[in-house]
This record gives sequence, structure tokens and C-alpha cells, in this order.
Amino acid sequence: MKKSEKLLLNRIKKIIEETSDIDTQTLADKLNITNDECIELLNNLGIDIINENINDELKECEELITDDDKKKKIFELIKKEISINKISEITSLSELEIAGIINELKESGYNILNVIKNNENIVINLGNESLRKNYIHNISDINEDFTFLAISDTRLCSYYQQLGILNEIYKIAFSSGAKFVLHCGDITEGIYKNKMFKDTIFAHDTFAQKEYVINNYPFIEDFNTYFLTGDKDATLNRESTENIGKLIANDRKDLIYLGQNRAIVKVGNTNILMRHPKGKVAYTISYKSQRHIASLRSEDKVNIILNGHWCYMDEYIKRKIHQFSIPCLVAQTPEMDLNDIPNTVGAYLINVKLDKKGLFKKTTYRRICYYQTLKNEDYRRVKPLNIKKDSEEYKKLCLKRENIQ
Repeated sequence: MKKSEKLLLNRIKKIIEETSDIDTQTLADKLNITNDECIELLNNLGIDIINENINDELKECEELITDDDKKKKIFELIKKEISINKISEITSLSELEIAGIINELKESGYNILNVIKNNENIVINLGNESLRKNYIHNISDINEDFTFLAISDTRLCSYYQQLGILNEIYKIAFSSGAKFVLHCGDITEGIYKNKMFKDTIFAHDTFAQKEYVINNYPFIEDFNTYFLTGDKDATLNRESTENIGKLIANDRKDLIYLGQNRAIVKVGNTNILMRHPKGKVAYTISYKSQRHIASLRSEDKVNIILNGHWCYMDEYIKRKIHQFSIPCLVAQTPEMDLNDIPNTVGAYLINVKLDKKGLFKKTTYRRICYYQTLKNEDYRRVKPLNIKKDSEEYKKLCLKRENIQ
């Protein structure tokens, strides 16, 4: 159903609600058209008025406006920060129905607040996730020294993505004994508001990018990836009310979504804070991460901090916290080039050492760096990595893993 037809249907619905036992002539008068025009209009909308009650037919026709249509409309209106009463007037939905849809949006992860302003209930959308929530994920089956892969900014669906390098890094990490992967955000390229960069992506909406990720993101059986969504992923919210992180996790059980921008992963007694901070890289590359560590209260300190987004490689220890700035896995994009954004391609393989009591002791690490990327061809030439336990490739990787351990 077209947008103009939906608006007209809502208008007809409101007229019928206000007038009992309405006939086509009365409806025509309300719409300022002739009776014949009114009958033709109703027929065009799929409402057959012959030997039928208009109210009953309208109810059937209303079902063509799906719940998703209503949710998208209300989501757009919430961005304008208007009252629930005003939303009701525009959509012809009851305030109770609107409240139910808003509650569904909240459950989907949107940080929506109800604020009383000038004696009206105003609805405000503060973003994809609530910062009051502390996302903590427990990996409780590891009680000895462990290794994990730290990556960020894969930015799939960009013509500049490096799926080939990403696949290679997964095989290196698994064969080196890594237990899991931590991804610090921007799993997708998202969409661009600036028309200049729109032709640098090859999938242009939430569901197209979701489908690409679930079909192409590397898979090695029993090797899970725990991921955040970042600022690039969040741009998809302009087009959809759906959270792409949750959509991906629903279809790929090895990709576990932890939340927007930050989460804590507890591996036994080791606490790892994953972040996708905002803003550009400082002149001194460690400045922002050091400032963040300095601002932490003693009770909020963790053992390891992983920072994505900045696309450079840096590691140090401050206040007994081991900080790693995670590089990206995308080639230099036109956006980076025009904004003078430095770009390091690679990942970290981080080994965590525990003391006799199983408490965090220290980290050792391996830098995995790439100094040459494949531009414009990676998305077309690279095949998805899909390694299952019964495959020869899986057995070869496991053999390497055993030799290292």
C-alpha cells in the first residue's frame, strides 16, 4: 500500500469512528467528493461496499497496514520529540496502542524516555542503547591461561573491506590456540548521509548488510566472536527501527552481540572492557585512552581495555590496566583520505597469564600487521570462510594448534 493510500485510509477511518452508521453518501460529503467518486475511491482501496458494512471492510483493509509500518511511522515521529497525543492525531492510533509500540522499541534496545513538558507527555529517543545499562558477558568455562583475538572495524559492505585478510587472521588465531574473538565495533560500514561517499558501499540498507554479514563473515566451528556495534553500524538506524547487531546474532549463533559501544567480558576472574569510543584520533595517539583510564574510579577498574574506532595500533600499561588500541580491517577509504584519518590494518593476538589462584597476572601479545591491502577487488574475489569440524581444513588447523600448545 502506498503512503498516500495509507494516509487516506487513516482519514476515512477517523471519519467513520466519529460518525455512527455511515453510508457512502455521508462519507462522500465528509471528503468533499461525489458519491460515485467515493465508491470508486473505496474500491481502489480494496473496500468492496456492495452488500457489506463499510466498518467491517475498513477493518479488513486496515490489516494491510502491518505492525512494522506502524512501528516505522512512530519511530520517525519520536525523532521529532512530539507528544503521544500528537502522535495519536497523526497516525489515528490510540494512545494505548502507541504506548505498546514504544515499549516494543524499548525492548529492541532503543533508549526512549517519556518526559513531561508543558503538561504533555513528550517521547524522546536518546539513541540505540541506554548508557545506564552495564553489558556484562560471562565466559565461565575458562579457568586457566587463555589466548583471544582482538579485532575491530571490519566495516563489511564497503568496497574497501578486507575480507581476505579477516579470513586469514581467523585461521591464524584459531591455529595459534585462541579460544574466542572480541570485536570492538563497526562490523558493517553502515550508510552515508553524505552523498559523496554513498558509492563506496555495495549494500544500502540494514537487511542487505545483515544478509551479507551472516553469509560472508568468517566461520570456524566452536570459535565464537563476541561483538559490539559502533558508530558506523548505528547509521543504519536512520533507515530501520531494527538493531543490526541483534539481527546478525539471531541468524549466526557464533556471533554473539554484546551491545552498542561498550561491554565488559568476564573470563573467569579476568575483566575485559570493550569500547568503541567516539571522536577523531588525538595528535598524540595514546592521549584519549590514557585520559579514559585516568578518569576511571578505583571500583570501575578492569584488567584489560580494548579500544576500537581509532584504527591505529597502540598498547601500554597504566594504573595496572593493560590497554590495547585495536587497528581496523578495512583499506584506506575515500572518507579517511579526505579527513586525513590514519589507518593501520591488523589485529592483536593477546595471551592472558593467570597466577596460582586463577587471578589475572599479565598479558603477552602478538601484533598481526598488514602493510598492503587489496582495494576494490576484495568484495568480489574473496570467498567466505566456512570451516566445519568434519572438514580437512579444520583438522589441519587443529594439528597446528596442538603443536603450538
